Amino acid sequence: PQSALRSTQTQNWLTGINRLWANQSATNETRLMDRILKKLGKAGATGMTVRDLCIGLRQTAKDVGESLTLLSKSGKVASITTAAINGRQVEVWTCV
Repeated sequence: PQSALRSTQTQNWLTGINRLWANQSATNETRLMDRILKKLGKAGATGMTVRDLCIGLRQTAKDVGESLTLLSKSGKVASITTAAINGRQVEVWTCV
């Protein structure tokens, strides 16, 4: 009985350590990139601007911009420059 209890406690402890390690191995940048991909996937073909992503994800433009650059280099997202209603050029990001 005691050895079974110790074995269960050890297994629970190892499970907790593995879960903690898995959470720490995913960096903030990786998590942000995953969140960006989900947002852009939901936006569909219309895409989203950096400002829209910043507001939706509650992140700074710098962090979102850096993540978009990395995602673009890996071929997961692309940007399209279009004219807005007011005539200004707007960069819209979409999933590839």
